[in-house]
Amino acid sequence: MPGLVEVKDVAVTFDGPSGRIIQAFAAGNLQVEEVRGFYAAALPQLGWARQANGEYRRDAEILRLEVGLASDGATGAHYMLRPAKSQ
Repeated sequence: MPGLVEVKDVAVTFDGPSGRIIQAFAAGNLQVEEVRGFYAAALPQLGWARQANGEYRRDAEILRLEVGLASDGATGAHYMLRPAKSQ
């Protein structure tokens, strides 16, 4: 999202037989609702379907997005991508 900058030192990426697991963080001088609104509009255009629990699903992956204020007053976004559990 424009206005957010990735916090590179804390990102985690793992690719295994059951799928990929990725955690990434970004921060910026934006309003929390502005960030949530951006992703609520952008993710469905990229094929992500919002789930009842607030996560997004696309094919066999789940994306969880947590947005809140950091201790320094910046808005932080935590992105977690993981394989969807088999039904």
